[in-house]
Amino acid sequence: MTEMNDATVAQLLALIRAEVRRRSLRPADDALADQQALRDALDDIELHRVVSAHWPLEARGPLGRLLVLAQKVVRRGLAWYINPIVEQQNRYNDAVARTLRALADAYRDIPPADAPMDAPPPPPADTVPRDAAALQRAVAARAADEPPAAFAELALAPALTLTRQAAAVSAHLPLGGAGVPGALRAALQRGLRLALRWLVNPIVEQQNRANDAIHAALAALVRHDDAVRAGMAARRATRRPRP
Repeated sequence: MTEMNDATVAQLLALIRAEVRRRSLRPADDALADQQALRDALDDIELHRVVSAHWPLEARGPLGRLLVLAQKVVRRGLAWYINPIVEQQNRYNDAVARTLRALADAYRDIPPADAPMDAPPPPPADTVPRDAAALQRAVAARAADEPPAAFAELALAPALTLTRQAAAVSAHLPLGGAGVPGALRAALQRGLRLALRWLVNPIVEQQNRANDAIHAALAALVRHDDAVRAGMAARRATRRPRP
């Protein structure tokens, strides 16, 4: 009976140890999965960030070809109106993609929260070099023990500024032209734009609300990144020497 109990206890201990090992490995596995998901999401953004106002138009039969021809004529005639809106949105999408890439690059350089931050033991006072060359070599050797500084976060501030500048899309860009023909064309375009504002303006307003929300989220992520880096700096400043 005692041998059976000892065997049962040994099995239970083995199961407990295996579960502890599995749980200790889970954060790393989750981190790898999160990194892969982030890369996949960034790849999807890269694939879909460019908006096109000139999708291929398909036709079926003679009537379909006539309809497509009419659609192409209308699209070409409204290119002065639609294309600038699409170009503005593409500039914003590009700025957002750059900011997200910069954030991903910055987080790639951040070690896990449970990574050891212990410093090497300070050298004895009598071993500190006295001459400048030896002191410079000692400083270089100490610097080799520090984590590499990639400074990926330096790209975040200008990238976020670009997203703010490009967030507002306008459906009412200035119209003008040289001479009397240009003025007449601009007047006609303003009339068409006024007639079509019921269709285009609500789309632009919805997109602008989405752009504002995206920018607010990016700004919050950048602030969080700053807080994480400040915490890392504080940990490094107070790390204990290794025995």
